[in-house]
Amino acid sequence: MRAIRRRPLSEGAQAALLALTTDVVNHPDPSKKAQTSWDHKPKSTFDEVRAVLEDMAPGLQRCMYCEDSAGTDIEHFRPKSVYPALAFCWATINGLCSP
Repeated sequence: MRAIRRRPLSEGAQAALLALTTDVVNHPDPSKKAQTSWDHKPKSTFDEVRAVLEDMAPGLQRCMYCEDSAGTDIEHFRPKSVYPALAFCWATINGLCSP
């Protein structure tokens, strides 16, 4: 795994991700809500996330974790089913979602 420095998202994208996280955390079944919300995620927010990932993975644009999949694939280091509160988290500190 390569060390990376996560680049910031716009305030609008951060607000959208925070709203999604809040909905997941406050839902009676957070894992199910995380998956449902992921399946219907806002296109404009995730277009920005992909663009930032592309910028973070220059050259061959490979994933910073596995170096195998495309660097613009949006996936999870921690599974949504086990860590639903992190499904829409751009940055974490000590395993907790950070703004």
